[in-house]
Amino acid sequence: MVVRYFASKERLFAEATTPAIDIPRATAAEGHTLGAALASHAVELWGSENPGRALRILLRASAHDTEAAARVRSIFEGQVRPFLPIGGQDAALRAGMISSLILGFAYSRYVVQLPPLIDADDDALEHRLALALQAVLDAP
Repeated sequence: MVVRYFASKERLFAEATTPAIDIPRATAAEGHTLGAALASHAVELWGSENPGRALRILLRASAHDTEAAARVRSIFEGQVRPFLPIGGQDAALRAGMISSLILGFAYSRYVVQLPPLIDADDDALEHRLALALQAVLDAP
């Protein structure tokens, strides 16, 4: 059945681990609160059963599988960067920094399972992540 519907196990894995992350649009939040909106969404998304579970599987796989790493890049390139109100010459760098902060949070909490991140409640994590994201958004 896998071959019939997906052509291969690899294609099935790709389908199962390439979820839409529905990032908040920049227009939905004013510039000075976009970091908080992104942080809230990230903490809720990565901790959720669906699509968070698929994202966590993909993140684990991306550490040693180049195809999984390419899917992570494509998700963030296609679903994060277009929603950020970042202009100027360093737009790609800022989008990359925002993605790295979100991915670093997720990797540290759900793959490495750093005790301070595991033990912290979601509100505390959202607050700290929001400060970091907003700093990147506000930087000159």
